[in-house]
Amino acid sequence: MSAHARREFALRYANFLVMAKKAEQMGLDKGANYEEQMKLVRIEVLSREANNAIQEKVSQISDKDIEDYYRQNTARFEKAELDRI
Repeated sequence: MSAHARREFALRYANFLVMAKKAEQMGLDKGANYEEQMKLVRIEVLSREANNAIQEKVSQISDKDIEDYYRQNTARFEKAELDRI
């Protein structure tokens, strides 16, 4: 991360902290809107974490493992059906 990007991130982060504290003081973390947004953000974060974990596992599969799987399941890859509209 460049020095400029780090500085911008630090400024945004500090602003978020200040505004979050003010929102708590105003009681905005107690409303239904806040709870609904937190549910959605939680789903988004969990989805991203699952995707990252899956990508990490996939990146550990070797080319040899892929070739071996293909050879063991050749019949599954040779059959195709085509419907024409």
